[in-house]
Amino acid sequence: SYRKIVKSIHRRRRVIEGFAGDIHTMVDAVSQKQSTSENSAQPSDQRSKTSKQNISPSDPMKKRFQESIAQLVADFRNHPNDMYNGITAADAMRMYDMQYHEGGTYEQESLDIYARVLELANAQRKAAIAAGKPTNRVLGVDSVNDEVALEYSQRSLDGLLCGVYTSQGKMYFMANMFERAVEAYGGCLNEIEPSYLDAVNARGSALIVLGRYKEAGRDFTQV
Repeated sequence: SYRKIVKSIHRRRRVIEGFAGDIHTMVDAVSQKQSTSENSAQPSDQRSKTSKQNISPSDPMKKRFQESIAQLVADFRNHPNDMYNGITAADAMRMYDMQYHEGGTYEQESLDIYARVLELANAQRKAAIAAGKPTNRVLGVDSVNDEVALEYSQRSLDGLLCGVYTSQGKMYFMANMFERAVEAYGGCLNEIEPSYLDAVNARGSALIVLGRYKEAGRDFTQV
């Protein structure tokens, strides 16, 4: 239902936009997937450029967040075909830039990873369609729109793609690249699920900034 979807969107936004403690808990839980021994065994040239950025010595929470992001990105660089690692890394960088307003510390790197994930997911979706397999079904969920409440690993390909397109659009929005944000939301809304509410709402906000009020009004009417 509409209320269930809106509650799910707000729940996920609280995770993304919440207090630093919640963010660090999420990032640390994922970054601990790889053991310390595996980290020490990585060749230095395989580590992400992110790990070479200046780590804040004065703010322990911030430093911990930066170190977690560095590890998440290193994991993805070592396994560049793992969509879920990529999503986790890009989302963590987006969360950081929302939490700490430093002019988009991880802006371009997160956008690059989102683009790579979309490339992988779209290739899988194309192959599934060619094989006559559904791309919009997941057990126990009625529609792609309802999948916003699920973890990415539990979503259908269509649900995953809509989620990543929406996150990519939000990163473009944060970077003041509003036309690109509208294009990203359109990847979901024009190609997969025209009523995906998180993307519809976010696109409406971008259209207002661009002065495209009639189009924004149509989007907000859906929401």
